[in-house]
Amino acid sequence: MATVLIVAPVFALIAAGYASVLFRFVSEGAHKGISEFAFSIAIPALLFRTIVVSEFPDVSPWRMWGAYYGALALIWIAALMISAVMRERREDREDGVVFAIGSVYGNIVMLGIPR
Repeated sequence: MATVLIVAPVFALIAAGYASVLFRFVSEGAHKGISEFAFSIAIPALLFRTIVVSEFPDVSPWRMWGAYYGALALIWIAALMISAVMRERREDREDGVVFAIGSVYGNIVMLGIPR
């Protein structure tokens, strides 16, 4: 139940945005301005505020970093290996890097800082 209470506002906000375009409260081209505001002003301000007010325990971050970047490295290697198998018939090798980056990219802003 706690998970529902945490996730419900996110889906409510998505539904409100969808409904506002569906019922023409905002134009279909408004997403450009909203995206620029969110990624240039709102999200950096949110991250700055979160870091300023966060209280970190006296625990070494090495284990958390090791777990995150270790898993990232394993997924990166697996993605490169899968792309190598898939590209045996093709000539473009750049696809493997794009595939690996897409596999390990995480949206840290939405995940937040673990407590």
